[in-house]
Amino acid sequence: MTLNCSNGIGLELNAGFNNKVLGTRIKQRRLELNLTQTKLGNALNVSFQQIQKYEKGTNGISAVRILHLSNYLEKPVHYFFEGYDSYDQSPSR
Repeated sequence: MTLNCSNGIGLELNAGFNNKVLGTRIKQRRLELNLTQTKLGNALNVSFQQIQKYEKGTNGISAVRILHLSNYLEKPVHYFFEGYDSYDQSPSR
């Protein structure tokens, strides 16, 4: 999938891979804080099954949900995206 930004740059995204990377970061931080999936789910008003899907990369996460995660897990938003280099920043034609 290619996202064409207003600056003319097209971003090639591999959503499945990116969801897994994001999910791994969420799980890592949840475990650092000794939180269960149930406790995190309750804080975000979703089921523990939804947290499982986020962590496995099965489901994508909305921007608003990432903001909620950032606040609850006490990490800046960019923490969840560190190491992202799986897109092509070359201009689309």
